Amino acid sequence: MNIPPGQNRPEGHVWWLRKALYSLKQTSQELYTKVHEIMVRLGYKALVANKCVFTCINANGHLIIVAVYVDNFLFIFKSLKFVKFSKSEMSSHFEMKDLDPAK
Repeated sequence: MNIPPGQNRPEGHVWWLRKALYSLKQTSQELYTKVHEIMVRLGYKALVANKCVFTCINANGHLIIVAVYVDNFLFIFKSLKFVKFSKSEMSSHFEMKDLDPAK
């Protein structure tokens, strides 16, 4: 990475990025960190065996599983009402669109 024109910095200094840039190795970690924070706030827990799978049991005892792959979320559920709440809550943090049921 080269120093931008007009910047006078000594050789060997590093630049601190305030945000992760798309297509860098850190991007997926930044996204996972944000997803994890939101899912935990909503009452989900990440599986120990696979950190990209989150589970939650609502007040009625229904299990909801959310599998996360890159920037896709797959909701597996019995309680549609609770999933709609989770989707609406997550859409306030992420740009989302519903792609209909998985096949």
